[in-house]
Amino acid sequence: MDPGFPVAYLFKEVSEKTRASKLKRGICKHWGCSRPARVKGHDCPTCNSRKYRLRNPERYAFDNVWASARKRRIPFNLTFEQFRSFCRETKYLEQRGRELESLTIDRIDPDLPYQIGNIRALTWRENCFHLVEKMTEPIEPIARAIARYANGSESGWRAYQGEAEKVLEQVETLQRKKLEHEEAFAKALAEKGEDPDDIPF
Repeated sequence: MDPGFPVAYLFKEVSEKTRASKLKRGICKHWGCSRPARVKGHDCPTCNSRKYRLRNPERYAFDNVWASARKRRIPFNLTFEQFRSFCRETKYLEQRGRELESLTIDRIDPDLPYQIGNIRALTWRENCFHLVEKMTEPIEPIARAIARYANGSESGWRAYQGEAEKVLEQVETLQRKKLEHEEAFAKALAEKGEDPDDIPF
């Protein structure tokens, strides 16, 4: 079995002498790990969590999705059995990750919770396009996000619209300055007889 980085070290042999030394110093028993061991155990919380992930991949993924939803204050109505069925139907566990073609879990209707009938597996690329398509007003998602993290409710999100507008104005100003700089640079090249189209912006 080759679990790969960053958990391969968990399977490396540690000599009895090294193990005894680690135990005496209260250091995690695993090869190459120098983190303090748990109070009731011989491994550190990080190594213990990684072993749990290897033993229970579906439960670990479920806990992560639930924690992410809770952090963003989004209702989560999925049971573990429902989540496991979803993973097996979509191969979410095998294909999840951080690459553009890796799978993510998307809510079909962003106003509804994580629940059966409102979730689907999309690649990161598809999810990004989907988020942009759902935006009707540029200010709205920014203001809603500010309100959600500020007071845990979207009921007063319009109160934060002014702050969101300021952020958007700053972005637009930077974009305008960048465009002006590119135009001035292209003009200077043209005056020197060089082709501005050869310069990638």
